Amino acid sequence: YDKQKRVSAVSLANSSGEGSKLVPRVFGWDHKFAQLCMFSVRYIQKRDRGKVDWYMDCALLIVGAAVMGVIVGPTTKDSMVDTGPLLLNHLMIVLVFGTLSTISSLATFSQSKLMFWRESSQDVSIFSIWLSRNVTDLVFVLLQTLAFVGIVYDMTKPLMPIKIYYYIYVAVGFSNSGMGYFLSTFIPRRNLTLYSALISILVGAFFSGTLPYLFELHEAIIKGTDNIAAVKLAITEISYTRWAVESLVVTEIMLAPPGIISTYGAGTFEQSGFACLPKLYTNETDDSYSNPFARTTKDFLYPDMDARQIGQPLLRNLWPLFWI
Repeated sequence: YDKQKRVSAVSLANSSGEGSKLVPRVFGWDHKFAQLCMFSVRYIQKRDRGKVDWYMDCALLIVGAAVMGVIVGPTTKDSMVDTGPLLLNHLMIVLVFGTLSTISSLATFSQSKLMFWRESSQDVSIFSIWLSRNVTDLVFVLLQTLAFVGIVYDMTKPLMPIKIYYYIYVAVGFSNSGMGYFLSTFIPRRNLTLYSALISILVGAFFSGTLPYLFELHEAIIKGTDNIAAVKLAITEISYTRWAVESLVVTEIMLAPPGIISTYGAGTFEQSGFACLPKLYTNETDDSYSNPFARTTKDFLYPDMDARQIGQPLLRNLWPLFWI
């Protein structure tokens, strides 16, 4: 074996004369798949070594869920017919979960920047590194969401089934973990947690379609009373809270028993701008007693009947959370 190695070394030295060049090796998809498996195993081992930190993240989520459950309280008829508290309650819960999900995902890429730069300079598949960590983290996102939703749902008792409630918050966790990945690529590590929490709260609170209402932004654009309303609306379109709160509110109202909640629910849609078309109705109010959700009110937006269907708000509003 040693003799063969010496012969190979001599042959390589003789062939490295002037004008000869080494042909770069081209790796195929099988090699990239092998890298994906290797990086997945390596990252799983890393998460196993840091399981105590993940337990702390879960404990913080559980505490946040309990605090929100105490503040919001069980769902009642009074809370369903009052637009302000209804939207703000959902907004607060989404903000807490979204911010904590962002913070818990920061370590996925921020702690391995030096290793990533070193390995990527040696033709290591960047896509394999990215995919291995995303797929592995997805399991932790599902478990963290389950812990948070289990407590909030039990304490607030919303009208929608827990399965739908869980789906919505899985989409929020997916969106905000991606936000954490993105922020960790350019924010300095010593300020990463503070800046990420601040960005998550500011974007989530003030561009949620709740503060101000989505209706007010559309009205300002249509009437031309606010020059930056279009900018605010554009930021709202990429805000995780805008889609999550609308999905929660519309689904909750559409699943409510018919009666007074339906009448007030139509008013909630008009006042907030959720499940509405971006077009102002200027004729006289046309009440629809048989179907309150089809009502058209003067100086409010047209109702979007495609969105005001059971199950449809879930499908329409969760897709943006995944591409965000």
